[in-house]
Amino acid sequence: MSETVRDLGYRVSGIARTSAQAHQEFAKLNFDAVLLDINLGDQHDTEAADFLLKTGIPFAFVTGYDYVIEPRHEKIPLLEKPFTTVQLNVLLEKLVGPG
Repeated sequence: MSETVRDLGYRVSGIARTSAQAHQEFAKLNFDAVLLDINLGDQHDTEAADFLLKTGIPFAFVTGYDYVIEPRHEKIPLLEKPFTTVQLNVLLEKLVGPG
């Protein structure tokens, strides 16, 4: 997915595969938006989503689920896997503008 994001004209500032890695990336504050999988590692990670909501950082869930885990996340954009490049581009433009 990072390659597709770059191909659309955006920069990827980091990739995290676990909740701990995600929080390390968040601490850098070198991004405009976050594409967050509901599953980080082997668990549902609502903590990362709650942090992003609290700080006002734009983000969207990118997941194989067709629903959000927590009702408080209902208004967060959801890009369901598998998705097309066009769908990803529309989401990115919604979050940060054209690439």
